[in-house]
Amino acid sequence: MESGAPELSDFTAYEKMAGECGVMGIYPQGHLMEVIRPRLGGGVLPTTAVCGLGEGAEVLVPDVRDSRRERLTEVERRLQARTGGSPALYRVARVAPWHPAPEMRAVQTPLDPLSGGIRPLLTPEHIEVQEDECHLPEMLRHGEEWQRIARIEDSWCFDLWWLPNPITRTYYRAEREDGGQVTLFRDQRGGWFRQGR
Repeated sequence: MESGAPELSDFTAYEKMAGECGVMGIYPQGHLMEVIRPRLGGGVLPTTAVCGLGEGAEVLVPDVRDSRRERLTEVERRLQARTGGSPALYRVARVAPWHPAPEMRAVQTPLDPLSGGIRPLLTPEHIEVQEDECHLPEMLRHGEEWQRIARIEDSWCFDLWWLPNPITRTYYRAEREDGGQVTLFRDQRGGWFRQGR
């Protein structure tokens, strides 16, 4: 019986192992290292060989993170060469994860430390808001048009009065009429803001 389907070659041992580990989390056909060891190349010792080394023997273990970082830095420099020198790859560094103001929790830094400065994440953006009689957000300007806020899902506030530049905010997590979500806050020192996207 012909089905018209093309004949496919069987999976390699490595593909079978990767598939079974990905689906089941184990490799029931054998030990993972039986498949991985031939792909490691020369100079890699199994643990049984390391355990058999005499006292005082030195084993150099490469730091995988350094190798990855070096490769990413090289990719970043090539991308910069193509894009006119501006940073292309960034990493997020946690600064103060406990801080109530989201823009103070983490920063975005270029992967290549020689390529530029640090940028804040979730930077507040000044927006126009119409309030109702209770000073709750009722409408907000989204692009060129005003959109009604369908409902406020949550609200919270904080007052960091002791800081050199005090921060006092009341936050609202709201749903717009079009179904989009937005997090707004009213800064007590002036104005409405959308917390960064």
